[in-house]
Amino acid sequence: MLLTLHCDNRAVDPFEEREDNYSMYGALNLSDTVHVVRVKNTQTYLLQDSASLEPVEVEFEDISAGTQSRLDPMVINFNGNYTLNFPIRKQLVPEASYRITARGPDGKSSTAIVTTPGITVPSVDTLGINNDTGFGEPDTECRTEHEFVFTNVKEGEQVFMFSGFEYNGRKIWARTRTVDKPTRIANTDSLTARLSIRHFLFDHFPLNDERFVHVNPRFWPATVDCDELNSNEITIRYYHLSSDWEFLDGEDVSTDNLFESGSVENGIGFIGGMNSGEFSYHFNQ
Repeated sequence: MLLTLHCDNRAVDPFEEREDNYSMYGALNLSDTVHVVRVKNTQTYLLQDSASLEPVEVEFEDISAGTQSRLDPMVINFNGNYTLNFPIRKQLVPEASYRITARGPDGKSSTAIVTTPGITVPSVDTLGINNDTGFGEPDTECRTEHEFVFTNVKEGEQVFMFSGFEYNGRKIWARTRTVDKPTRIANTDSLTARLSIRHFLFDHFPLNDERFVHVNPRFWPATVDCDELNSNEITIRYYHLSSDWEFLDGEDVSTDNLFESGSVENGIGFIGGMNSGEFSYHFNQ
């Protein structure tokens, strides 16, 4: 049965038959100084056009340090619909565990435990690293393949790569996924991917031509070449996800696997730990 709901119909409550207490969402990034957890009572309307939200108390616990603190709410307005954000103003540490608990006046609660990954150190063969300034600026060719390696990525953790180019006067980003993406080196804590600038471009400007359907994508051309870009710089942005995110392996986030992730006890949603970073280098156009 296909059920169509209009966004302006607040008489329909998609959670009215659920037994969950709270929805909780947040990506806790080691690179951030302030983290945000979004909390909502699942027994209220999904679209709430009043700032008079149900009261909820949210507690943040550093399990490793044995400390607890209560988070102050912020009412957020999304085009006339309201929800609560709870900032966590604390510098998180690698390889630690944190508990977040949402509790209502009736005592009903939902809990999530977040783990943070260690720090991965990316390296790229032949590009070189300067300890003071980061990655150097080599004259690499558009089609020269380089091996990208991410160390200290434990079993169950993942690394996602994105590339950024200047094109048509703006910076554009695309996730690295078609030709090669970081995959685990057997029996190690390292992930590797072998890519050229042209391969990164293919994720930005894929070729839709059935003549190439049986050809390895590694050898497909992109619809935009290096010399058509506004600059000869590429920026690599990476996200190192803890094992909290294991259910995402090989897939994008979807509504279904978010609701069924099981990461929130007595609730729905997803909260996970991560770290991120980026570096740039230059190439010949």
